[in-house]
Amino acid sequence: MIQSIRRETIALGLLNTLETERYVRGPLLVEVIDTIASDARFAPALETAHDLLDRLEHGKIGDAEFVRRISELRSLVVNPNAATHSVKTVNAA
Repeated sequence: MIQSIRRETIALGLLNTLETERYVRGPLLVEVIDTIASDARFAPALETAHDLLDRLEHGKIGDAEFVRRISELRSLVVNPNAATHSVKTVNAA
């Protein structure tokens, strides 16, 4: 439990920095990915982070969308079960 709380805290700190520090976005996003990669609960966040990094590296994302996607990623890190729950609800319909 302590380790998962620590991962979440580290990831959130990095995500907060990502929003404001444009010149380090790529390396910090890689750090977020490394931080959450070893915990299966963060699989939806990991997928989102990889997609965001790919778009960032290829210059396919503007600042407003980047900030919006970081907010989504933050939500997935804070509540990793929300994405799984949403998918189950959609599939059940």
